[in-house]
Amino acid sequence: MFIKKNLDKYFSDQIKKCWDSDQLLRILPNMLNEMLMQNYTPTKTMVNYMVNCCQSKNDYEVAAKIMKMENIPLDNITYTSLIDIFHRRRHWKHAFSAIEMVEKNLNNSNKTNTNININTSHEKNNYNVIPTVAMYNKVMDTCVRAGESDVAMNVLLKMKQIGLSPNASSWNIALNACAKLNQWDTAKNIMIHWQKEQMENVV
Repeated sequence: MFIKKNLDKYFSDQIKKCWDSDQLLRILPNMLNEMLMQNYTPTKTMVNYMVNCCQSKNDYEVAAKIMKMENIPLDNITYTSLIDIFHRRRHWKHAFSAIEMVEKNLNNSNKTNTNININTSHEKNNYNVIPTVAMYNKVMDTCVRAGESDVAMNVLLKMKQIGLSPNASSWNIALNACAKLNQWDTAKNIMIHWQKEQMENVV
């Protein structure tokens, strides 16, 4: 088995041999399998390059396989790109899994704390990922577009549970979800809560 340094060069050379995204996507599934067999963790540069390739071709299947690799170095840019791929394809399950992975990593990095609040701690987790409102909004919208409005409402709840404050886009997506679910009472409560937050921000 190659040592880590040789494996870095080996896989990096494989990627460099590809002259375009189409060719890279053709070899990526086998390359990812080989990485798993070698118990190899790709560098952050490799990961971002592979994810960008998937994003350019809207290939959610390879993107999902990259995301599920253990100990892979994913950062905010990578997660945002992955969620964008799943959003374009309306693949809400993978988008939801991505946000769950972000939260799992956040929990692991704050396992000594009983209350996790991203607004007060401002600490990155083990994978250098800070959950953002934009991430949650994109996952919510993916769920609504895929006809899973109930899941979208769950994502809104998860966002608030980790201490993120929904913005105007968040509430609009939530209202859209309520309309599709015919949950008019919930929509009314959202409007009241949203107006209350706006008044508090003015004060």
